[in-house]
Formats: sequence, C-alpha cells, structure tokens
Amino acid sequence: WVWEKRELKPGDQTYICAKQLRTERIYILNNLDFIVTDSPALLSTFYGNKYDIYEREFSPCAKIIEGQHQFCKDHGYKVEHIFLKRTKKYNPSGRNEDEETAKKFDDEMLSFLKEYNIKFKYIECGENVLEDILSYLKSR
Repeated sequence: WVWEKRELKPGDQTYICAKQLRTERIYILNNLDFIVTDSPALLSTFYGNKYDIYEREFSPCAKIIEGQHQFCKDHGYKVEHIFLKRTKKYNPSGRNEDEETAKKFDDEMLSFLKEYNIKFKYIECGENVLEDILSYLKSR
C-alpha cells in the first residue's frame, strides 16, 4: 500500500492477511524449513485493530490466523514470533510513520503481544540479526 501510495480502506487488512497466509501455505506445502518474514500476518490483527473497522468489529484476521496456526501444527510446523529491537538508523522509505511514531508502535505491539499472551523472542536488530534469528530457530 505504501509503495502504491494507497490509503488503507475497510477490509484491506483482511486482504493483506489472507494474501500473506496463502503464500505461507504454499511454502509449507513445499516443505520449507523456515518462513521468515518482516511482515507476519499477526501484524494484520495489530494494524487492523488500529485502522480497520472490520477487524475491530468482526476480527477476521484473528480468526484467519488462528486457522493458519492450526494448519501449521497439522503440517508439523511451529509458529515462532520474534520481536526485533531497533538498533539501526531509522529508514523512512516504504513507511507511513516517522521514527517517533514507529517507536510508539513498537511499544504498542509489545503491549499487544503481552495482552493476547503471545509468546515471542526478543532479538536486537544488529549487524548479525539474520544469523541470530536462524540460530534461534534452529535451536527450537
């Protein structure tokens, strides 16, 4: 949406969530070891609660994600959530928020994860972040 200069409309988060999970299902059915994304479907619920009246009233993303987690489990996959702590200079390219707002969203996301009792690993976003993530996932 950002790159296309599109404004979010009601229902867009549901579309984004469903599209993301469809891609993940294709990967799962092709037996990938890991799926690592900087935009997990769980963010659709978070942003949907902020911006999308459909998510606030009907929780479609939350319901879709619940089904996806069961699909993962049924296919032998474990869902892991990793929260990356910002340590690098903020890059506003492709973002709707400035750095101050993004940091506020970080705090809100942490509260969201804790409120819904979603387990996550906290990893600093340093120079070796990819290796750190893969090391963590391989240890699970």
